[in-house]
Amino acid sequence: MNPFLESAVASPMPVPDRIRAPVARSASHDWRRVAGGVALAAGLTLSPALCAADQGGAMSPTVVNVNIATLAELQTIRGVGPKTAQRIVQERERAGPFISFQDFTERIRGIGPKRAAAMRAAGVGVSSSPPRVPHP
Repeated sequence: MNPFLESAVASPMPVPDRIRAPVARSASHDWRRVAGGVALAAGLTLSPALCAADQGGAMSPTVVNVNIATLAELQTIRGVGPKTAQRIVQERERAGPFISFQDFTERIRGIGPKRAAAMRAAGVGVSSSPPRVPHP
């Protein structure tokens, strides 16, 4: 607004014909508020499960312990093929169980930092659990 071209004095506001009074809330409004709160609580409860879903919509896999996993179990992990699974089993039989994830990545040939991070995200874990013993 240019004070040289227009008046700087405020103009009066128009008066409405009818003034509305506040309306009391109905019971249906309270019901909707409660339903919204329940929906919000349910969404917050389910959100960790939804965040765990990967890009394909499936839930993230469970952790596979490389110290006790079989060849078939190792091959179910994304990024672990038959050759890598065979290397893991052979190294475990040759030098014993893996002490840590770093020990695992150092002992298995062909696993660098990027592949190790991808394997860990895909469900590879190292635990000091005792090996499986078949029951008689």
